[in-house]
Amino acid sequence: MVWVSDLCLKALGCALALTGAVGGAAFAQTFETVRFSYSFGREALPALAAIEGGFFFREGLNVSAVPVVSIPTTIESLKTGAIDFATVPARGLILIAQSRLPVRIVALSGEGLSAEILVTTSGKRVQSLNDLKGKAIGIDLESEAYPHFLRYLAISRMDYAWFRIVHVDHAELEETFKRRRVEAAVVPRHVSQGLVDGKIARRLVSHEEFSNVTKGVNPSALVVRKAFLDARPQVVERFVRAWTQALFFSTKNVAQASHLLKTFYERQGVNVPADAVRTYVNLARYDRCAWNDRDSLDVEYSALVLKHVGIISEAPSIAGMVDHRFVRKVSPHC
Repeated sequence: MVWVSDLCLKALGCALALTGAVGGAAFAQTFETVRFSYSFGREALPALAAIEGGFFFREGLNVSAVPVVSIPTTIESLKTGAIDFATVPARGLILIAQSRLPVRIVALSGEGLSAEILVTTSGKRVQSLNDLKGKAIGIDLESEAYPHFLRYLAISRMDYAWFRIVHVDHAELEETFKRRRVEAAVVPRHVSQGLVDGKIARRLVSHEEFSNVTKGVNPSALVVRKAFLDARPQVVERFVRAWTQALFFSTKNVAQASHLLKTFYERQGVNVPADAVRTYVNLARYDRCAWNDRDSLDVEYSALVLKHVGIISEAPSIAGMVDHRFVRKVSPHC
């Protein structure tokens, strides 16, 4: 889905580009068609900026872009060649590495995790996770927060088996707390604030404490099929150049970036309050564009804890999937 934001066009001068007034660079080269999928998470923001801000257009790219909810859908599309590029969160990279899918990480697409641990307001005696032994803790088991919660437990010398971990979708958190189906929950910060303000739950472990313990980067990646990279390296270079520009736009223009993301959610039928969207944008980071060794180690550590509790059968290596050539060429200082 490609739609045009007047605000973004004015901010980036895209209206001039579309009328041919921006140097004519895009018109001087052959337009290449590229198929691209991006997720509904924070990876959507640089994708929206690249599409609607005209960054892809300026690189002579006709990008057919589709937002995708399911990581398995993205992986299957990469496997069959239905898409060429995709944004993939850390857990998706683990699945890709497990399946030995021939793709390459060519850039970062954001980083950051904003999890907090909340408890019911009636649980006043609960002062630490140790007080929740044997109790139900809710978490979205498909979320990026899950492996980081496991990391928090491991680093804090707590056993996963001490608690009853139950799946709770983010949309069901308020009802779940009200009905006392769980005593606590691991909650994204942009969601937790509303629960705390509404006196439905209180913070047990703040975002700052959670992050300080786990030291998690939680990177997401821009990946490309290796067959596409080998056959059309110049197109990959143009795509990565546009992508890095979109990342920096998302960093420097928080208000406009928040507007882009909120409008995107609304067009998908999801109503997210403006302050929650802005919090979400502020909690993510887009100021790096090159994938580095720390990013690989962070994903591999998450894979190890998922293997430890039996969620996956092996903890694959990520480092061998990385190709730095393009991002270093188009943006050597990022």
